[in-house]
Amino acid sequence: MSPTRFHNSVHNAPAGYWSIAAGAQVASTTICAYDASFAAGLLETFAQVAADGRETALIAYDLDYPSPLREARPGLAPFGLALVLQPGPGAKALARLTARLDTGAPDRVWHPELEALRESIPAAQGLVLLEALALKKPAVVNIRYLEPTTLRVEVSPCG
Repeated sequence: MSPTRFHNSVHNAPAGYWSIAAGAQVASTTICAYDASFAAGLLETFAQVAADGRETALIAYDLDYPSPLREARPGLAPFGLALVLQPGPGAKALARLTARLDTGAPDRVWHPELEALRESIPAAQGLVLLEALALKKPAVVNIRYLEPTTLRVEVSPCG
C-alpha cells in the first residue's frame, strides 16, 4: 500500500485535515471502537463536558473504507450525525441527557430502512437517540456498546 493511501485510511486524518483547513486550534479526540464507536464517542463527549464544563461537539461518521481495509469491513454506506452537548440547560437545548452503562438489549428504530442502517453502520447506532430527541417526550434508549454492555441514555425534553 502506498504511504498516501495508508495515511488517508487512518481514522483521525479527517479531523487533522479539517483543523488545518479551518485553522482550528481546539483539542479533538478521534475514537474508533468498531460497532461500539458511537457509544464510545458519546461516553467520551459526556466525560469531556463533565471535566471541562463547556459545550463539546460529537461528530460521528462512517465512510466506505479504501482497499484493503474494505475486505475486512465491506459495504459501509456514508453516514454522519452531530450533537452538541453542554454542561447545563441552554436556550437552544433540546433535552437533558444522562447516561450509564447497562446490559439491556440495544434499541431499534421504528422505520425499517433506518433500522437497516442502524444495524450495518456503527455511526448509525445514534439513530435511536436522534429518534428519541425528535419525539420530544421522555425516553430511555439503549445504544449498542461493547458486548454484552449497552449505553443507556435517559432523554428528558427541555421546555
